[in-house]
Amino acid sequence: MRCKNITPMQRLYATLSSSLKLFNTTYPVLVVLDDSVLKQYERHFRELGAVIVQVPQADCNAAKMSLWSLTTYNRIAYIEPSSVVVDNIDHIFSLPVNSVLMDKWPTNADKFLIFKPDTTIYESLIRQARSRPESSDSAVRRYLVSIKIYPIPNHAVKLVGEKTPSPHNATLLMYSGDITPWNWYKVQDKSWLNQWDQSAFWHWRHHRNQIQYLFNSPNELMNSINRTEAVCNNKSFPKVFPITEKFSVLFGTYNPERIDHVTNVIKHLAASNLVHTIYLTWHNPKLKVNNELKVLQATLQKPLVILEQTFDSLNNRFNPIEGLETDAVYILDDDIVVPLPDLEFTFQVWKNRQDSIVGHFPRFHSYDPSTSKSVYAMADDFRPSFSIVLTKSMFIRSEYLFAYTCLMSPALHTYVDEHMNCEDIGFSFMVSGLTATTNTYVRTQERIRDYGLNAGISTNNQHIAARRDCVTDFVETHWNKQDPTRMSSEVVSMFEKVKIQRAKWGTIARDV
Repeated sequence: MRCKNITPMQRLYATLSSSLKLFNTTYPVLVVLDDSVLKQYERHFRELGAVIVQVPQADCNAAKMSLWSLTTYNRIAYIEPSSVVVDNIDHIFSLPVNSVLMDKWPTNADKFLIFKPDTTIYESLIRQARSRPESSDSAVRRYLVSIKIYPIPNHAVKLVGEKTPSPHNATLLMYSGDITPWNWYKVQDKSWLNQWDQSAFWHWRHHRNQIQYLFNSPNELMNSINRTEAVCNNKSFPKVFPITEKFSVLFGTYNPERIDHVTNVIKHLAASNLVHTIYLTWHNPKLKVNNELKVLQATLQKPLVILEQTFDSLNNRFNPIEGLETDAVYILDDDIVVPLPDLEFTFQVWKNRQDSIVGHFPRFHSYDPSTSKSVYAMADDFRPSFSIVLTKSMFIRSEYLFAYTCLMSPALHTYVDEHMNCEDIGFSFMVSGLTATTNTYVRTQERIRDYGLNAGISTNNQHIAARRDCVTDFVETHWNKQDPTRMSSEVVSMFEKVKIQRAKWGTIARDV
């Protein structure tokens, strides 16, 4: 691994280093850094057991070429830092010298290669680079094209994000697509699903979580990481959701005094022929599941799965679910009742725009990067447009659960728990940032019953001000001051016959 602008790249280097050490490589891990790197970062790599190779700042562009000067090593395996290993890779040193990655030759030739350091080759590379303005990568690629090379076996590397077939048992994951584990939530790519690989992305996030302690993280952030690891690691979450004509329901409850109400909501939802399974998140880890719910679970005509939690977090409402089979999930608050005809119609709307969040509670927001000020308000006649659809009642793709809980930055989860607010804003930003789609507001024919208007988190007098702060903090911290959402004035409703008035030509001047 070599130096670049170390501030944005340090975590890629550290994540790869950590994964190599985790899988017990017996070889030293070399990290090439220029002499301008802060001692803080050098300490990070030394704590990971890496060997620091320093080069002058002026020669940082030649960092990869400088590896050929390290003649104290018999062989070096260079790995592009946008990678992690998922098993021990020491076997690669049995490959011949000048083994390279052949996929997309020669574009990827310098991203993973095994070579023997040689000062003569190093000096030749430096001369070539100085004779023409080019990067270290280009010089190395030109050198590799000119010599006899050997292919690194295809089964050793998975190029995550490439359309070419990749092995399932690869020991090295190389994130070479436009969508990566560190930028996926802000790529705004309508074809995102073609590059989506939640397992490969989780490997990177998991190793990134393991090194968070190096960055002097507060206890609250470490608690979020521990929750993510408990929910996501070593689990078997589905990657394909075969049931497309029905949907699952996911909602949660915390207060035992609401159990009677919750059971009524469950019975209401179970009456729909389009509901496949109802999942109830039991948010309070200090309380046992109510017996009334267990009785209902045994007698209900639809599967009722109770998801008990070990961490008390508002983010638990978006946890991925083992055994989930439907490609759509309907998420609601435990105090919301939508008439079934309207609910089933909303599902049909979602089927026609599956990347979108489709729901019933639109909100307006805006963000001004010049002032770092945000607006958050109801969408109404005064503001007849919206950018967010609340999670009080919404349909989503099932993939979004894993994305939010397992792949989003734990810093966002920490913010939500510290403020007991804004998980829906973070979720909406995530979906828009990934997919470049607008949210969809569905107007119901019958009134939605909201039993939480008189008592709930959102009834606090400071709620709107807190939401404005959330918008600002999320956009500036996670989206580089680029609001990922899109404004819409669209309303989707059930079909109504067009209204036509019979008119006469003689009245057209008055009519128009």
